[in-house]
Amino acid sequence: MIDIKYNMDVSSEIFVMFLRWYKEVYGNEHIEDFDTASIIIDIVEKPFKFQTEYIEFIKLIHKQDEGK
Repeated sequence: MIDIKYNMDVSSEIFVMFLRWYKEVYGNEHIEDFDTASIIIDIVEKPFKFQTEYIEFIKLIHKQDEGK
């Protein structure tokens, strides 16, 4: 099992990839009430609130890297 420490660095390339992934996954579920700008602000202001989604994303990245 991968030991993932929660560390969301908003200046990293991974953070940008996470935002794109989050929009793709969750934006498609709630098209009518999904506001990308609001989500970005929420994630930057309260990253702990998105810890579950971020860890899910990091696990996907690790899985893809292992498959290469």
